[in-house]
Amino acid sequence: MKKHKLNKWIGFSIIFVAFMVILPLCITIIISILTKTSFIDSFQTNRIEIIMLALGITIFLLCTIMFKITSYNLNKSTKLASSRWATLKEQLSFFGSTTMDEEIKVGGLPIHYLPKGLKFWKKDVLLYEKHDVHSLVIGTTASGKSRKIVRILIALISRAKESIVVNDPKKELFFLFRNFLIKLGYAVYCVDFRNLEFSDKWNPLTNIIKFLSENNIDDADELAGDLSNSLVIDNGAGEKIWIDGQRALIKGLILAVAQANMSNDRKNFYSVYQTLALLSKPINKVIPLNEFFNSLEETDIARVAFTAVQNAPDKTRGSFYTSSLATLNIFSSIKLAKMMSRSDFNISSFGDKPCALFCVTPDEKTSKDAVVSMLFDEIYKTLVFKANEYGGRLPRRIHMILDEFGNLIKQENMSRKITVSRSRGIIYHLFVQDTSQVDEIYGDKVAKTIRGNCNLWIYIASGETSTCEEIERKIGSETIWTESYSQNYNSSATIQGGGSSYQQTKRSLIDANELQSLDKEKGEAIVMRTYMQPIFTTLPDWTKYKYSKYIKEDKTEVPAVDMELHYAVPRVVDFFGIPFWYWSQRNDITSLVQDHILDFFESECDEEEINPEIIERINDYLKSQTFQNFINTLDEQNTFNTMLCKEVPESDPDTLFQDIMNVLNS
Repeated sequence: MKKHKLNKWIGFSIIFVAFMVILPLCITIIISILTKTSFIDSFQTNRIEIIMLALGITIFLLCTIMFKITSYNLNKSTKLASSRWATLKEQLSFFGSTTMDEEIKVGGLPIHYLPKGLKFWKKDVLLYEKHDVHSLVIGTTASGKSRKIVRILIALISRAKESIVVNDPKKELFFLFRNFLIKLGYAVYCVDFRNLEFSDKWNPLTNIIKFLSENNIDDADELAGDLSNSLVIDNGAGEKIWIDGQRALIKGLILAVAQANMSNDRKNFYSVYQTLALLSKPINKVIPLNEFFNSLEETDIARVAFTAVQNAPDKTRGSFYTSSLATLNIFSSIKLAKMMSRSDFNISSFGDKPCALFCVTPDEKTSKDAVVSMLFDEIYKTLVFKANEYGGRLPRRIHMILDEFGNLIKQENMSRKITVSRSRGIIYHLFVQDTSQVDEIYGDKVAKTIRGNCNLWIYIASGETSTCEEIERKIGSETIWTESYSQNYNSSATIQGGGSSYQQTKRSLIDANELQSLDKEKGEAIVMRTYMQPIFTTLPDWTKYKYSKYIKEDKTEVPAVDMELHYAVPRVVDFFGIPFWYWSQRNDITSLVQDHILDFFESECDEEEINPEIIERINDYLKSQTFQNFINTLDEQNTFNTMLCKEVPESDPDTLFQDIMNVLNS
């Protein structure tokens, strides 16, 4: 403290000496000009007056400076509250900076735009977040969330060659950045749920098929459970038994299709849907679907998943079938079935090389919400599996840019994802119109967890008072000194005296009303970052950045290659009253399959009976590649247009149901 006071008096002394040297010179020059005499004569003639005037001015200026300093220190007390705006020096030391025309090590949310000419900058400089933090951006409709932040964020990420997954409801970001990212070496994909004919293909069963081929039963079982959970949303409105029953049934069907002896192009959700649609209808009080699952080994993962349904009472089981069929009905769409028949991209590769996936999610309808939820859930799960291969963290960071998060279908286990994903190199950027949107979708408890794990908040604008009040509280208050005046009057109303007094009080650094009045045109915004004081910042429209001229919008739509839809469902063939199950798209080849197997085992099959060893060998053969090739040849002889699999009347003599009943009743 003593050293601080000493330094202060030394400073005042230097200022005093400087003023007493400079001021007499200036005064003498002025007198010389006015009297038209020489500088020396002017000083010698008016020496005493010049020195006294300089002394008076110096004392006045020193008193003014001391008053300002004292007043500043008084107003900036931190006794009641200590919030303040972060200084530019603090921002520069904490965040990354770039001129936007250079490569950077990591990408992140824009924080502060510093235009050319400010301080010492010769170019426009942008401060950005360089740490592993989730972010929440709040901006009402037409506030410029996309133009001021989302577009800049994608550009920054691209400079670091990190991978991107974007929720792009209007498809405008895909059109804008597609060519730009391709030029930078990105693999760019678009899953378009609005216009399926222009979408890249995505099969959510791909990873399950892969795990089963590697005999990784546990991960396949877990992923199948995750897919069924994404499809069957538990909104807390109904009894848990109906949710669990649907999930168990759909999980069993997914696993049955994924492990079936058929080509991978037939392992898709259309096969899942058709299997349930065709085999769940009772025939003479017998449900073919039950018989199919009972034909599997007791330890088969599909049969184990189906157990909860199998053991339910008939009426309850029927309800499971009906509700699950309604859930899966979305996959009856031929366009959607084709789009989801195979995968044009591998999500796990996003951790190895720069990739960008734009997800066009219709916000004008909810019919595809379940599939959208399934896509984002599978992306996260796949990335977690990839991170585990690298010791728990992805070699390349993935940015999940969820624009219009408040209008996006509820994400399964979102609180858990956002809690643990950061350490794996998966960064979430959530964009909402106001904080109440998150509360409405996820409930207070989960919404609190989501907000609490977003260490970076950016506020642009909000018309909702409660949101502004929350931001006001989050920013905090400062301590200020307020001056009050008083006067004393006598009985004749004559002033007898008075005075002024100072007291400390708290004031919000910025209140709710001021938050609703930020200048949109200037790009005024508030940044709240953990371990930092709040920042009153400027984030202008993206066209203010020079890099924007290199990004050209291209709305050219490229139609996806229209391919035939392949699928298969369980079919049954009879040998000596024993049903054997196989998978095929066609329902008219039972006799051909029967003849083929008889020919294959001709020397071993007795005309009257068949022994257990032959039964086992037939079952093994039905699982072989040779038999799969035989079925594929038959299936490919009929086009999809002539072999649409659908429910037909039981009276039709050439149906799947009749085949099954002939076997079961023999």
